[in-house]
Amino acid sequence: MPREIPPTSGLRLTIMILIKAFAIFLYVIFSKKIFNFSWKNSDSNKNSLLENKLQKILNLPNEILITNSGTVALIIALKTLSKLYPAQNLVILPAYSCPLLLFAFAIHLPNLKILLCDTKKDSFNFDFLHLQLLIKSEEYKHKILAVVPTHLGGEILNLKQLKTLVNNINNNKRNNKNKIFIIEDAAQSLGGKDFAGNSVGLQGDIGFFSLAVGKGLTMFEGGVLFSKNKKLTELLKIENAKIQFSWRWNLQRIIELLAYFVVYRPSLLYYFHGKNIIKSLQKNDLIAACADDFDETSVPLHKVDLLRKIIAFVACDNLKLYWENNINTAKINKNLLLTNLKVNTKIINTKNNNTYPFLMLLCENESIRNKIFYTLAMQNLGVSILFANSLNNYKNDGNYEKLYQQNLIINLNNIKYNNNNFENANNFAKRVLIITNSEFLSENNLNLIIQNINKIKYN
Repeated sequence: MPREIPPTSGLRLTIMILIKAFAIFLYVIFSKKIFNFSWKNSDSNKNSLLENKLQKILNLPNEILITNSGTVALIIALKTLSKLYPAQNLVILPAYSCPLLLFAFAIHLPNLKILLCDTKKDSFNFDFLHLQLLIKSEEYKHKILAVVPTHLGGEILNLKQLKTLVNNINNNKRNNKNKIFIIEDAAQSLGGKDFAGNSVGLQGDIGFFSLAVGKGLTMFEGGVLFSKNKKLTELLKIENAKIQFSWRWNLQRIIELLAYFVVYRPSLLYYFHGKNIIKSLQKNDLIAACADDFDETSVPLHKVDLLRKIIAFVACDNLKLYWENNINTAKINKNLLLTNLKVNTKIINTKNNNTYPFLMLLCENESIRNKIFYTLAMQNLGVSILFANSLNNYKNDGNYEKLYQQNLIINLNNIKYNNNNFENANNFAKRVLIITNSEFLSENNLNLIIQNINKIKYN
């Protein structure tokens, strides 16, 4: 029977989590007159089990908002800031990031445009020299609304240099008509700590997490939005309150979440995930194999139903142990990889403040990366590619082509930097692999991965 190891380390749902959650849900429904609960999950303060619990676990200073995805959390944040500063319509994104953001801007943020910034060599962090040129450019500096650094794979970036740059720009402005904000994309880093020991997301003005499958705590799809600034928190709440409830989407997500409980195990996952990956690879469709084949339906906006929030509320009790196990497993796996791999590779996410949904492996070149990926993906061993391309390189795919035709991404002809071809981000996208840090990855499985990598002929 085919088996598949999940490509990332997700927090498993157990039968006890579901039993407790359904018991709480039924109690809430039958006592809603007392506790002001409703199926559609009104926004009253008494209806905040998950919000209050996560705020306490993460030690966040203000109320948090639960959204229907991490991407929607970013949309709400940008809509809020755009209303404060309507003349500013540019958002700086790292050139290596999730391509779903392109659809988010095209569909829900049509008044905003994207400025791509190259990354450092062998990194997903901003190339600071390029970032400086963008932010200080006479053409763009008064139009930039936000900069969005991304903490990928649980790896927490130190934003001190970025904050200094942005603060200097803001302080040098003679009035309050313009301000640049920092929004931390911590979608893959729930539970991570910054260099001051605080939750990731508090270095900037606004932060958000994803509660999607494979990113730790999950509602199948969900997000967490927050700010350390009380005024911004209130404005985010106002914008979030405008989003309507959708029976169709919430029923679909409930079914998907319950299916996740059933199939999130090696004996069944292959039939719902791995089989499709193999079919995509056989068609040489890397975008589909990386699950980057998004379209206009991939970013719905709706409130989150009460049942999934209660399931996540109960599952929060397992978060601390889950994070500890991830860290311990990653230490063992990193040591095995570093000790036994004979191919020239580099592990990217190594910091101690990491929550390790997976390990990021940077190969010497694209050819080596692809040979490893195609070999191991066919064996369902939890080896994958995070994003198929850098954000400037999806233009040849049918679903994305029309987005580029809308001039969603600003042409940087006036910024002369490394031919404006995002060389570092392109190079990183072509060389990076991810190896799962799932509890289902045994030492024997990892040794098999290492053996396969070492015996591949690369010439």
